[in-house]
Amino acid sequence: MNHNLAVHARQIPYRSYAIGLLAPRQAFHRADYWDTDQPYQYIRAEDWDDDHYLVIVGGRDHKTGTQPSEDPYVALENYVRKRWTGLGEVKLRWNGQVMEPADGLYIHGRDPLVPERNRYIITGDSGQGMTGGTIGGQIVADLILGRHNRWAAVYDPARPPPVKSLTDIAEEGLTTTKSYAEVVLPQFTLNYDLRPNSGAVVQKGVHKVALYKDQSGKDHAYSALCPHLGCLVHWNDIEKTWDCPCHGSHFDAFGVCINGPAKADLKVLDW
Repeated sequence: MNHNLAVHARQIPYRSYAIGLLAPRQAFHRADYWDTDQPYQYIRAEDWDDDHYLVIVGGRDHKTGTQPSEDPYVALENYVRKRWTGLGEVKLRWNGQVMEPADGLYIHGRDPLVPERNRYIITGDSGQGMTGGTIGGQIVADLILGRHNRWAAVYDPARPPPVKSLTDIAEEGLTTTKSYAEVVLPQFTLNYDLRPNSGAVVQKGVHKVALYKDQSGKDHAYSALCPHLGCLVHWNDIEKTWDCPCHGSHFDAFGVCINGPAKADLKVLDW
């Protein structure tokens, strides 16, 4: 488990979404499209069958642990249908997490916490994992073999952060500080009467409890403290998960860890 805050503070976890719609080939000019909105959208197409493309629409990123202003899947569908009127049904939808580096550069190389040991980091791919992973693999392979790599210094995890990225790094530090404050301060969500398939962090005595009510109406209680570094997880009502706003750990509704840096599940509590 990596507790290196020098790395965690340099990248910000975001949730990202995508849908896939069928489109007759004559209804969509195959190309890659990307806008500059905040949040952004991108569109591309893949072959589905002889008569159709699968038009993939993605984006609508938001910081992990926060709730978007509208359902990202609905927003993506509305966005693309306004621009291409001949699209068919939504066949697929999915989501994932991207790590946005504060200075816009990948974080590839030796772990700065223990540079003398053979421990390496490939992260901060900003959603460009196929490119970033390839570059990271080349850099780390060269470092292991003692070969020069002209990109190693550029993406070095120990590089000094540029001045323009210090604001983003400071904001991420405030997110972590706020989460630790939530651990100490009383939790004001005291309503245990949740609807089925929903969750909330509630106060029980001195404990913060991640409480989930399943489809049958049964309550399941877990510690709301992320096992990575103890931040308070938040309920994600779109994905039905518990998300850590500090470093991006992700747990399913039953507290099972599905995305690091945490490696352990949320602790089960008596309820």
